[in-house]
Amino acid sequence: MISTDYEGQYTENQILNQEILLWINQRILSLVIMYKEEGDDAGWDYEYLKICFPRIFIEDNGTEKCLQILNDICDILQDDYIRRELKLIYKYVLIKIIEHFQCLYDDARKCGEEELCNIYFPPLDEKLAKKIYEEFGYEFEKREEIESDDDETPPELLIRYGLEDIDGLFWDDVFDDKEIEFIDPFIEECIDKIEQGELVPWDLEYYIDLMSRPTKERYYKVRPLISKIHEEMKNNRANQILDTYVEKNTKKYLNKEELLKDVYLACKTLQVNRKSIKRGENNYNTYIRSLLRHKGYFVSDQTLRGESESKKQLGKIDFEIMKTPEIPFAIFEALNINGFSSSQKEYFINHLTKLLDNYNPMGVSVSFLVSYVKCPKNKFDECCDNYKELLEKSEVAEFIPIHICEHQQTERLLYCLECGYLCGKSTFTVYNIFVHINE
Repeated sequence: MISTDYEGQYTENQILNQEILLWINQRILSLVIMYKEEGDDAGWDYEYLKICFPRIFIEDNGTEKCLQILNDICDILQDDYIRRELKLIYKYVLIKIIEHFQCLYDDARKCGEEELCNIYFPPLDEKLAKKIYEEFGYEFEKREEIESDDDETPPELLIRYGLEDIDGLFWDDVFDDKEIEFIDPFIEECIDKIEQGELVPWDLEYYIDLMSRPTKERYYKVRPLISKIHEEMKNNRANQILDTYVEKNTKKYLNKEELLKDVYLACKTLQVNRKSIKRGENNYNTYIRSLLRHKGYFVSDQTLRGESESKKQLGKIDFEIMKTPEIPFAIFEALNINGFSSSQKEYFINHLTKLLDNYNPMGVSVSFLVSYVKCPKNKFDECCDNYKELLEKSEVAEFIPIHICEHQQTERLLYCLECGYLCGKSTFTVYNIFVHINE
């Protein structure tokens, strides 16, 4: 399935939201199947393909590739897994197919062809409509036409209006033909910057299917430079000092991937032994700090560094993993999470901001933000997904997000999310680790 609304919330009822999403996907699937069947009858000529594929894409890839994309879309719509991200060409094709049948629907409605209207866009299932009404506190009565006055809009109509809003079906990039014309100038400008050694905060691969031939050829030439620039950013002067030089007082070789494994293992050990540890964030932090010291890391105690949120006093960091007694390699900060309310979201983002900005005047490139999550076990995955979406949408001071990825999960109640940020010409990595703590 595909996610078709920005927040993933049609109502407050998650089970009902799933039913609504399933109905939307089945409706879209029926349109794609109709388009495919008509294409089979028409022999997939060029003019028919142009209904939902860009001209340049058809010319460069041919009918076989177009049919493969249509089959992929059908598989996605029928899958139980909900995809919040799709390739841009998939989004474009879906929007164009829906627009095509909306035009046929409007023509049929004007001509009074009710039977055709219901083929293109069938009415909302009566059982589902009744559930939606009940969720909003209305009584459902079956009517041929749903009408509304100026003061009140029936819930079913709210849902139907939302589904008929093309831009609302996919909540980020939705391109019409004019916007496609904008892609080439945008990519060309990015390529100019890449050729000058600058890092652009966009994944240009996302747009490749909609680039013109000359722009695509130019992009292929500079694509190796992007990886090179990324490597140079990682290996800036500060990182070279921190990642390659081993202080004689430090028994452990400092490498952020190995450190991540050891911090993750410490969190797992904390989780297993939490009943024998005195409750509280400070006690949990002390336990993790002791485990890292036992592993051979040079770990500071709670440190005053940078400035507090009020900027009137020094900030207090939970602890640092040190390169030398003076130079930190990574910052560790922890917080308690009890859910995903507005106050909890704000609390989390404030900690992230302090970790990257207020508490980090030296520009330490590696940070760990560990969240001790107190919630029912069956709500842990949902809580982590909510914070992942929050990170995807949030800007942090002057730090531009450049990537976000999940680390492979080996334990069900531990979750690690790596976020990369760009500030000036420096890159920063924050490992967000969520640890289920049921006290």
